[in-house]
Amino acid sequence: MHFQHYDAGFEPPPNRPNPLHVKWLLTGHEQWNNRRRTKDFKPELGGIQLHELFREHSLIGDYEVARLAHYDLRDADLTHSNLAGADLSSANLERADLRNADAPDADFTESVLIQANLDKLYAPAANFSDVVAQGAKFRQAWIPFSDFSDARLIECDFIGATMFGSTFHGASLYGARVTGANLFQSDVARCDLSGTRIWEANLFS
Repeated sequence: MHFQHYDAGFEPPPNRPNPLHVKWLLTGHEQWNNRRRTKDFKPELGGIQLHELFREHSLIGDYEVARLAHYDLRDADLTHSNLAGADLSSANLERADLRNADAPDADFTESVLIQANLDKLYAPAANFSDVVAQGAKFRQAWIPFSDFSDARLIECDFIGATMFGSTFHGASLYGARVTGANLFQSDVARCDLSGTRIWEANLFS
């Protein structure tokens, strides 16, 4: 399923990624993660065009997926980044900043999103199954038709998010804030809604 970008409220990228951090990123997750262990730095990747970057460096073909699976991206600046279709499965995105990022069809399966900021994220049809995202912010995110199966979304902030047609089968939304969120036709079967004021969400249109 392919989506065109939803432009409402989208802001132009205010910065460019750090060229040195981009160079390190292209070395693969093992070297990148080793560098994260040995050097004290926060990845400055705001505004990165991931698929284009990987294709230009002959790491993938035109129709292949850019992969950041298993990367240590804690505290990374990924604001205004283009992660469309990217594989971020099992990546560590704890406290990462993905505000205004573009990630339709991206795969976040089993990634760590604890206290990450995904406000105004554009990620329709993304896969968030089995993520650990305690305390993450998804305010005003546009994430319809996404898969949150078995995700741990404890105390997440979904205020004003658009999530219609998504599945939360087996997920924990314990204490999540959903005021004004659009959950029309979403699957919340066997979902833990303890402490969540689900009636404050839009469930009917």
